[in-house]
Formats: sequence, C-alpha cells, structure tokens
Amino acid sequence: MADRKKGLAVLHKEVNDAKNILIVGGGIVGIEVAGEIAFLPNASEKKITLAVRGDKLLKELDPKAATACDEFLKSK
Repeated sequence: MADRKKGLAVLHKEVNDAKNILIVGGGIVGIEVAGEIAFLPNASEKKITLAVRGDKLLKELDPKAATACDEFLKSK
C-alpha cells in the first residue's frame, strides 16, 4: 500500500507540473480524468488534449449528455 501511495504521489506531481497533457479516450474514464485535471488550481496553465476515435465524446451515453460534457470541458 505504501508503494502505491508513493506512485500516486509521483503521478500527481507530474500532472501538476505538466504544461501539456494528452488523454487517450473520450469515454467515461477519459472524460473523468480530464474533468479532474480541469479543476486543478493551475489548470488554466495546461493544454489538455483528448484523443478520441471519431468526432464525439461519450458515444455510449445520451447525445445530450455528451454534448453538455463537451461544452463543459471546452469552457474549462
């Protein structure tokens, strides 16, 4: 468990220090990660890119939810 905590602390520091972040996948997990990063105190200093197959996020959800999510992330 201690090793896991160390690994997560390293990852958290890398995300905090990064200027450019690439997230592969526009599904539920990828969107959740993007949303979490968007709320970091220094998020406005970061360029977050979502690489998705096709032209829509969250294909498995209702189109209205996907559109709302897309608009929210773009506003951040």
